[in-house]
Amino acid sequence: MTITLAALMLWAAPVRAGRAEIPVTIAPPLLRAFFMEELFNGPGGAAEVVDEADGCRRITLTAPELSTEGARVALWARVTMRAGVTLFNQCVTPVTWEGLIQVMQRPSLQEGEWKLRFISEESRLYNERRQPAMLSGLLYRFARKHVHAALDAVTVNLAPPVDDLKSLLDDFIPAERRALAARLAESLRPGAASVSPDGVRVTILAEVPEGAAPVSGERPLSGEELARFEEGWERFDAYLANLVTALADRPLDGEDHAILLDTLLTMRYRFMDELARGAARDDFVREQFMESWQGMAPVFRKRLADGEGRSTLAYLSFFTAGDALVALKRIGPALGIDISRDGLLRMARLAAGEGATLAYTGRADGGLRRALGLGPPLEESEIPPEMQDESALRLAVHIMRVRELLAAAGGRAASNGINGERAREFFLAVLAPLAWQESCFKQFKMIKGKAGYIRSYNNTSVGLMQVNERVWRGVYNPENLRWNIQYNARAGAEIASLYLTRYALSTAGEAALDDPGALAGLLYALYNGGPGERAKFPDRKTRGKLYLSDQLFAEKWRWAAGGEWGEARQCF
Repeated sequence: MTITLAALMLWAAPVRAGRAEIPVTIAPPLLRAFFMEELFNGPGGAAEVVDEADGCRRITLTAPELSTEGARVALWARVTMRAGVTLFNQCVTPVTWEGLIQVMQRPSLQEGEWKLRFISEESRLYNERRQPAMLSGLLYRFARKHVHAALDAVTVNLAPPVDDLKSLLDDFIPAERRALAARLAESLRPGAASVSPDGVRVTILAEVPEGAAPVSGERPLSGEELARFEEGWERFDAYLANLVTALADRPLDGEDHAILLDTLLTMRYRFMDELARGAARDDFVREQFMESWQGMAPVFRKRLADGEGRSTLAYLSFFTAGDALVALKRIGPALGIDISRDGLLRMARLAAGEGATLAYTGRADGGLRRALGLGPPLEESEIPPEMQDESALRLAVHIMRVRELLAAAGGRAASNGINGERAREFFLAVLAPLAWQESCFKQFKMIKGKAGYIRSYNNTSVGLMQVNERVWRGVYNPENLRWNIQYNARAGAEIASLYLTRYALSTAGEAALDDPGALAGLLYALYNGGPGERAKFPDRKTRGKLYLSDQLFAEKWRWAAGGEWGEARQCF
């Protein structure tokens, strides 16, 4: 059996050569890491700017902070100064002062040189309250001369990241296009350096090679080709999970968690949609790579260099490659950029270390959960042996028992993040209709006389709450989802709680609780279809184009609200 898939690459008209600009952003946390390595590398992160005449004249800087202000980089640091005159090997009338210094610097990248420099243009001294300090001109000039000289000597060597980019181009460009890739790599040269709100922006110039641009076509895809398509996406998903997990022990905030979770879920749900439609595109994984980079890069820039981890040059190589691949998307058709296994693995190791792999496993990962803001893993328990018994199976799916199970799972989930009595009451009321719609209250079914777990029609979701194993890979233990009804109920309740608080109530707030039926419909759509349903469900509801699944859930919501549990006999 075959399905239609846009997969055939046909070489068409040549692409005209021209200059391309590849912007690479170095965010303040990574920039600070370079300054720490180059200058603030003394005991306790101190920079001994000057130490003359046995300490008679000394300037020490500590605790640097970097940010961008307009077209310049602003560096703040604590400064301790001692200035005296040496007379007969004695330090005469030394003056000491402690406070803060602010230095405004302009980034500079000279033509033909892969070294980013910072030119100090002005500086000011402040007291502990960041008010201008009243110091003598002599002491200020002493500080200015030596601090500016020390900061001006700091450089960021861009040559290694550019070399890594050239190697990555070999991994991301098919063999038949390597000649074009080589010409592109040879043409890379430094452009200008500037400052944006996101950090220092370095422009890498390149000459776009002239070549034939592939055009997407469509043809039937065999089962073997479909398997290769799935395998390619699974490598990408493993890469993405590696990057997210690399942030697990960084100081992420609520916005960071939301960006990571939303991007990961969106990528996974879109893949499920592609498979369901049977019409995936040849550049699907490449588009997911580009979109996920643009979504997550702000968090990576802000947090990856915030703590112990890889070297600053490894992180810079990672950001350079990501920014470059997005910028080269414009000429991607000419180069035939392909998100290969080797390229993904190399990028994952730049960010997450040599231990990063592209293994696509179902193992629950506590680091991934932390990075997504989901807290510690759910408790895992052994598969209850009595679940293999048919009589126990009948007991397990008894509606009242399952409702009690869901109430307990809902109470645990609600206590971990649902604020307000009305919201908690709604949440506890909606779980049973969700389970009713998803599985007819079943975790198991009899298969050839033995108990087996319930699977969705497309073999992606399992158990009582029909938890999608691909979408929630790494977040939950798949064996427990399949065989432990309590674990499945807790996972489903946690997911429903997440969608209620972060998506369904985030826009309308408590006002949405005034129409619980509409809110329940939105929550079911989110639970079933992912973050994209936040916009899609209200649209089709307004147009009167609800899916059959939407209508069936609304029916079960009404039955549950009216206590008509007897309608569930249709499930058996």
